[in-house]
Amino acid sequence: MVALAVKEFGKIRPVCFASTMLHTAMDASNRHDLVSAGTRLREATNRYLVAMCEYYDCTPKKRRDIMLARMSKNLLKAGGIDQGIFDWMKDIIEVGHMSAHCKRVSHERLDTAISLLQLIINNTPEMDFPTRSGGVL
Repeated sequence: MVALAVKEFGKIRPVCFASTMLHTAMDASNRHDLVSAGTRLREATNRYLVAMCEYYDCTPKKRRDIMLARMSKNLLKAGGIDQGIFDWMKDIIEVGHMSAHCKRVSHERLDTAISLLQLIINNTPEMDFPTRSGGVL
């Protein structure tokens, strides 16, 4: 029997659909639809943080506390991410919010935020990420 690649034996790796959402965000950004790209970036960030909080058991208890910044701070305290990833997540959340609310965001900054989140996702061994072809990374 082969054990799953998890940090603690017996934990179940959550399935996260953030990667496919980022592909659609990049497609929207390539079409210069920055509002749609920002909205999809924000949703991908939300899905990633929810799945990571589930894995590290640091999901906020109160519904009013379920915010992207609060979840990323809880992950930092739980040891799920380090300070550098936390700083990147703050920037990604800011870019997603600004673009989704029709505020001026440069195309390059939005593409950088999408690429950064994709980089973070690709280096996260705690989760399963379905691909476009239906398999699991």
